[in-house]
Amino acid sequence: MIIFGGILAFLAAALTSCLFFSIIMTFLNLPPDIFVVMANISLCSGAFAAARFIASKRRKKGLMTGFLCGAVIFTAAVFLGAIFVSNFSLQGFFSKLTIILSCSSIGGILGVNSQVKI
Repeated sequence: MIIFGGILAFLAAALTSCLFFSIIMTFLNLPPDIFVVMANISLCSGAFAAARFIASKRRKKGLMTGFLCGAVIFTAAVFLGAIFVSNFSLQGFFSKLTIILSCSSIGGILGVNSQVKI
């Protein structure tokens, strides 16, 4: 049940930030290079939310919980990218891995140390 809640937290945060960025892109004329940055921010916000939710439910080992949550999310993102993206490449593999693991680890730490259970 905790994992299902983490998946829902990930989807809610990632889709909310995607919606926010799409509204920004509607009104501003942005260069195409910024789309990758916005997608990475959406992925990281989802990883943070999922790790925070799961760690707040477990209430122990926040860093490890966040790290494992980030590793699962990164693996799923690479796997789904290899399946659905026609010109898939592992460009930025280590930077994306580092960013996702950092965001999810911070989410895990903050989830364990939060006062209110989510």
